[in-house]
Amino acid sequence: MEPPDDYVPTGIAIPVCIYSAAAPKSASGAFFLSRAAHRAFKGEAVEIQGIQTFQNTSELDVVEQAITPLLQEAVEGVNVSLLCGGSAQSPHVAVFQGEDPPATPGLITTVLGRLLRLLDAKGSVHFVRISFVEFYEETIIVFFSSANLSFTSA
Repeated sequence: MEPPDDYVPTGIAIPVCIYSAAAPKSASGAFFLSRAAHRAFKGEAVEIQGIQTFQNTSELDVVEQAITPLLQEAVEGVNVSLLCGGSAQSPHVAVFQGEDPPATPGLITTVLGRLLRLLDAKGSVHFVRISFVEFYEETIIVFFSSANLSFTSA
């Protein structure tokens, strides 16, 4: 059934799952992740556990409840990674990058804005390295790079 022409969706249209990761202090080298039962992932040096799922919520709710604590740890010097994904049938691009025209800023813009505000409030000079990579049809596209890098799996 098609929505009416004046329908404007609100909130995030896809489930957002938040995972936490813990690695032993002695862990070194590369590790792999494999899917295990109960939404947990295990690898040689890392265990990732599903801790929260958001559905039909706003980008701001996700940032406030789940991502801001990670950003606060990043400001304190902890290395932080945010991995986002969505199936080809979901509106994940609009969720992560925002819409055009910008009805909502998207998670990426919201997270970056929050990170910059946290760094500014700390009041000292910081170095931040940001990567934004998109996997699409088995091709990896690296954004924020001076060279337009892309890799395709064989």
